[in-house]
This record gives sequence, C-alpha cells and structure tokens, in this order.
Amino acid sequence: MRDKITVLSARVLQSENRSKFQERGINLQEHNFLNFSYRATSELYSRISDTRKPLILTSQHACLALQKMQHQQDNQGLRSKTAYCIAGRTQLLAGQIGIKVIASASNSLSLAKQIIKNEEDSLFYCTTETRLDHLESTLAAANVSLEIDIVYDKILKPMAMKDTDAILFFSPSQIEAYLMKNELLSRIPIFCIGPTTAKAARGLGYTNIIVSPQSTESSIVEECVLYYQNE
Repeated sequence: MRDKITVLSARVLQSENRSKFQERGINLQEHNFLNFSYRATSELYSRISDTRKPLILTSQHACLALQKMQHQQDNQGLRSKTAYCIAGRTQLLAGQIGIKVIASASNSLSLAKQIIKNEEDSLFYCTTETRLDHLESTLAAANVSLEIDIVYDKILKPMAMKDTDAILFFSPSQIEAYLMKNELLSRIPIFCIGPTTAKAARGLGYTNIIVSPQSTESSIVEECVLYYQNE
C-alpha cells in the first residue's frame, strides 16, 4: 500500500469505521455534505399512526423523523405498523421504533419489486421532497398507489476540500453538494454505497467508480481499505 493515502468521507463516520482507516495508516477527512431537519408535527404523526397501509422507509432519516415524532407524542402509535425498508441502518432503526419489517432490499428499485411481488396495492411512503423516482415510477407502472408524506428535508452543505486520493459517497445528494465547490477528477476513485449513488455519478460522466458489496457504512469502508491494501 502507498504511503500517505488520504480518503475523504462525504459524511462523518461511526467511530468503529473511522478506526479501520486509522489502524491501516490511512488519513481520513470527513465532512457532512448534507444536513437534515425533521418535520415532527402532531398532524403528520397522526396521519402516519392512523393509516392502516404498510409504510415505505427508504432512508434512515425517515426513521429518525418517526422516532422524533414518537418521542414528542409520548405514545406507542407506531408499534402496530408494518413497513418495507431499505436494508441496513434504516431497517435497524425501524425495528427500534417498534415497526415490523415485512421485507427489505438493498436499494429502492429492488424494494419496489418486492412490494409488487407481495401484491400490495396501496402504501404510505415517508420520504423527502428531493428524491429519485425509481421506486415511485416502478410502483406506478404496476398500479400500486402511494400516499406520500414529507417527513424530513435535506440541506446541502458544500465545502471546498483539500486534495484527496479517494472519496466515499453515501447518496446522490452528497455528490451534488461536493460538486458545488469541488470537481471530481477522473484519476480519483470514488466509492459508492450502492447502485443508486453509483448511477448518479455515472450520469455525470464519471467512470472511476467502485460500488460496495452491501449498502452499509462498514461495507463501503472495508471496500476502500481493501482497495489500497491490494495496490
């Protein structure tokens, strides 16, 4: 492995994943290129807790918004809910809230296919204003109806960064925020947490992309560490 490798993470990593770089002598830069705010209103919580439709949760931030609502309302109205979730932290948080996960998948398109396979006809989608339409268009084509509520907002946090040897991206919005004050150089490999983020990078004409085997923070970190070990 070369000396003085520097990796930029487009969000602050969990301590156990940060230590994986430190243990291997890799310098790590971290910056949260996104912030999030949660719409934890009583009216929104009532709509979600009263619905009999299964929920769709494609982001950990949807779960964090629900968790905040639950704490503010001081009741267990979500513990009777079922949901389709993205695997990993989103699914874990849903379980902590008390939501029963019907099925999970590594990305939105695969989750939509699972919903269609289970012959669902109507669901409640907890999401954000700025999102990709893979899930919605796939479900619409199969005549699956969605009730959509915005439960959180994304806030871009661009920042000019120092030179780096690689970048970890966890969402298309992070790529958008990064490019507001930086450029993606073709010589620099970018590690993407899943196919959705990788597709966004390819859509910008970028090809030096490595996709983590699983859509988890630990997987993308391990993939990056392995890349430099094998150089």
